[in-house]
Amino acid sequence: MPAPRLGEQRWSLQLTYFASRRHTVVKQTAVRVGNILVIPSGSPGLADARLQKALDKSWVAR
Repeated sequence: MPAPRLGEQRWSLQLTYFASRRHTVVKQTAVRVGNILVIPSGSPGLADARLQKALDKSWVAR
C-alpha cells in the first residue's frame, strides 16, 4: 500500500481478516520523523486521515 509522504521513513500495509463468513480490513501505516515513530491502525480511510494529527500530538508531547 502507498504510504502518505510524511516523515523520513514510512511504510503501509493493509490486512484482511476472514472469520465466520465476515471480513475485516485494517490498514497500518508507520511514519518516522527523527526519533519519533507513529503507527496508527484502523479502517483504511481513518488510519491515513488521523496520521498528521498523531504526528502533531507526538511533537507536542515531546
